[in-house]
Amino acid sequence: MNKKKIFSIILVSALLVCLFTVSAFATTDTYNSLSDAFFGNLPVIIIVAVIGGIITVIISYKNAKKKITTAVHQEQAADYVVRDSFRITKANDIYLYTTTTRTPRNTNKK
Repeated sequence: MNKKKIFSIILVSALLVCLFTVSAFATTDTYNSLSDAFFGNLPVIIIVAVIGGIITVIISYKNAKKKITTAVHQEQAADYVVRDSFRITKANDIYLYTTTTRTPRNTNKK
């Protein structure tokens, strides 16, 4: 998961938790309006929203991680190849981007 996706999940879930928490406080008889309920319980709403966002990200991350399948390490190179599916019929060594210089030997012996 990339950082933008994680941030958006946290933001959306925090907003939803915040909305549900405010509506729960607003339904009690102590507050006259929704804004009174919001500003009267702002620290509680923030804590609940952050915890709800983190729980949502953890659940989303675990579900995404379950879908990832990785290759299992094999002991020998032959384990990676299907039997009788690889045949070499011709072999050449081709060197790209190299320069070969030939210098004649001095055959004059003194």
